[in-house]
Amino acid sequence: MSNFSLIVSNTTSRSETDANEIRLDFSQAPLSLQNKEVSLAYLGLYYSWRNITAAFGNNTLSYIYNGVEQFITLPDGFYTVSDLNNYLQFVMDANNHYVLDVDGNRVYFIELAVNETYYAVTFILRKIEVPAGGTNPFGLITGSTMQLRFSNAEFAKVLGCNTGTYPPAPLTSTYSFNSPNIPQVSPVTTVLLTTNISRSQYNKYSDAIYTFAPTSPYASFLSIEPNKSIWYKVIDGSYDRISLRFYDQNYRPLQIVDKLNITASLIFREFGK
Repeated sequence: MSNFSLIVSNTTSRSETDANEIRLDFSQAPLSLQNKEVSLAYLGLYYSWRNITAAFGNNTLSYIYNGVEQFITLPDGFYTVSDLNNYLQFVMDANNHYVLDVDGNRVYFIELAVNETYYAVTFILRKIEVPAGGTNPFGLITGSTMQLRFSNAEFAKVLGCNTGTYPPAPLTSTYSFNSPNIPQVSPVTTVLLTTNISRSQYNKYSDAIYTFAPTSPYASFLSIEPNKSIWYKVIDGSYDRISLRFYDQNYRPLQIVDKLNITASLIFREFGK
């Protein structure tokens, strides 16, 4: 057997695989690989791993109204800054922490917004007050701001903040600031593709054969075709399966939501050709 290729997908395994794995099982006989090199020819998958999860430990924050801390736990998902702002307002809805303007629209007093000019997140905490002609249906105490509290350092990184309470005490005027650090909206910056059949002494993670970073929006399809083949020596042996696994830049297993549409093509050649 000289040069050849193999397709690996979610449907080429005979049993359930891990969330970060697709596998090609050989049902008839093991595949003998001797003196071979392997390279990725194609990878197609949806950008479907989440940025806020209990596993990452970056899913909690709180706000304070009238001296009482309101704790928020975000469901696992992919959140933009706008989504985080919407979820914060969703919780405030549930807690009746809003007033109504003259048209009956809800008015909230904490806002998170992307600030593209400064590559930051802008935080705005407004003094609680009833707009002209509006109403205060739940009797909010007016005259001072609420407070945001970031006790969770991992969540604070998402918004580019340090842990702490903002403002440190309620104020009688609007309090706003830009995040002092670069927001790390997703803890996953790079994806590593690994195999069980190859090792490289030159890679930090020796089983990695390809790395990439998503360049399209979340939930879009990523079609990856390397411009130049990068070859890795296959460990000589007989294999009953070829396993491809996905990790983030810190070698944490990537929790892929949509595995149904992952397809990878591997090409093989004689070593050193």
